[in-house]
Amino acid sequence: VDSNSMASAKMLSQIKGDLSKASGNLKRTTTKEANGELTKEDIDATAAIYDKEGAKLLDKLVNEYGVSRALIDSNPPVDGQDFAKKFLSGVYSADNSETAKASLRSQMKADLSKAAKGLKRTTTKEASGEPSKEEIDATAAIYNKEGSKLLE
Repeated sequence: VDSNSMASAKMLSQIKGDLSKASGNLKRTTTKEANGELTKEDIDATAAIYDKEGAKLLDKLVNEYGVSRALIDSNPPVDGQDFAKKFLSGVYSADNSETAKASLRSQMKADLSKAAKGLKRTTTKEASGEPSKEEIDATAAIYNKEGSKLLE
């Protein structure tokens, strides 16, 4: 038996012993399943943070956690309870793909508007399918000059 497999076996034995000791310290618990409804405790805890921090909390959410300032400004909280309900129910959470699409549309609209200012109005000629006298004369002049070379 080589030294690598001996070291692996020793380490595995040590891990098993450590896990066995640690499992004795674990306590049985019941897992809570979220049902999507806001609890009074969650609302009150979040409202308390808002009441303590106020505008500083909103700035922190925007600057550190990427919450959309536009969403907050479009639906500002009246008080801590209002903030908690809006925040926990996702009012201030933007769908990033939708936000990116809206930003792209806005930028494209601005770019197209800017580019349109540089365009000149022109008249489009509509062809009747028949060559004009000028086109026939120009073609004849080329044929008379080049002659049989055109057929090579």
